[in-house]
Amino acid sequence: NMDESALTGEPTPLEKNPTDHPIIVSGTKVCQGTGSMFVVAVGEHSVTGQIKKLVVQGHEGPAEAAAPAAGAGAGAGAGAAANDVEVGLEEEEAEDELTGRSVLAAKLDKLALDIGKLGGVVAMACVLIMLVKFFVKHFGINGETSWDDDYYSEILKIFVTGITILVVAIPEGLPLAVTLSLAFSGRRMEKDNCMVKHLDSCETMGSATTICSDKTGTLTQNRMTVVAGHFLGAGLDKAASFTDAHPDAFRQALCETISLNVNPTTRVFRPDEVPEEGEKEAGNPTEMGLLSWLIKAANFNNQSVLTRPLYQNKLCSFPFSSSRKRGSLVVPVSDDSWDFEEQGMLDTDVEAKGEGGQRYRCLMKGASEKIVERCTRTLAVEGGRVVAVEFTQELKDQVNQVITNYAHQAYRTLSFSYRNFTAGDF
Repeated sequence: NMDESALTGEPTPLEKNPTDHPIIVSGTKVCQGTGSMFVVAVGEHSVTGQIKKLVVQGHEGPAEAAAPAAGAGAGAGAGAAANDVEVGLEEEEAEDELTGRSVLAAKLDKLALDIGKLGGVVAMACVLIMLVKFFVKHFGINGETSWDDDYYSEILKIFVTGITILVVAIPEGLPLAVTLSLAFSGRRMEKDNCMVKHLDSCETMGSATTICSDKTGTLTQNRMTVVAGHFLGAGLDKAASFTDAHPDAFRQALCETISLNVNPTTRVFRPDEVPEEGEKEAGNPTEMGLLSWLIKAANFNNQSVLTRPLYQNKLCSFPFSSSRKRGSLVVPVSDDSWDFEEQGMLDTDVEAKGEGGQRYRCLMKGASEKIVERCTRTLAVEGGRVVAVEFTQELKDQVNQVITNYAHQAYRTLSFSYRNFTAGDF
């Protein structure tokens, strides 16, 4: 299974196989399983490399797209003529994107240019009218026949007036006014708990009523976190930590049940742990969240599962799959390992444990509804001790109600179970 969230934003690992999904994309992480691969593209030829190339050299796209159109022939020219206006608009939008200008900035530049052109026309018209008035007044109405040197200064004033009209018509303060208005909009949006990093975003976000966004990595951190739990009939506290209702023996058992039954490639770091150069947290997001919670709530030492004797001597393992909706690990059990006394059970209700031979323990995790329906006992606290009692239908209904409440809060629920047996049970 591959984690392609960095590329697609989907947190669910994607299963790879030689027939349906044989391609492994560079920059993704292995969550589960082993295998061999054959590299067919590296660098700018890989998927990640092509994306980075388009980002850095985006201006090459329109040029390459325009080249085939130039040699398409006269037949294509007739069809293209009908779409000249649309193509022109698309080219302007593409140019704005490549130059980094916002939509409002591009429109303001066009408005300033139009105002400048209008100002130039008005200035030329004013100069022409004032010149006509000057000559009509002096040589038509007054009847003057000779040229006076004072006329040069009057004509100069006419041209200065035209230049003044042209200069005044250019809106030099328009960009400043727009920037101030955007800054004011940013402050208003901040009061609505909408942080604005770039003022240009106020142009479109200022009047938005609905925002559709990719959740993973945008609204979330692309990390699974344990936020609630229900063990021994009692829930965790608000910080998702154990309470006095969860004895140390149970915490140790739960810590071993969760930490052993994970994929060997899953890796997290303690807050006080300094990773070596090049090391990163990786693995299944759900297992990473569980291990991080154990470090915080149960002071888990974060020892790699590959170096633990119980995992090294495991009998077998069944990785989590979408069809089974659970994953299991069978490990040997020593005489000094944790165990809980069974109470309130008839001998006929307890499966035969065999005589002699190595003892084993099956650790299981998976979808809550699948685990609950397979369990015959549950752990509870009686007299200050953790014991295994019969998992009656009433207790199952209570557990299912807790699961339903978590589901209504959009929580992803998991359940954990175990079973002891010996070699004589096979």
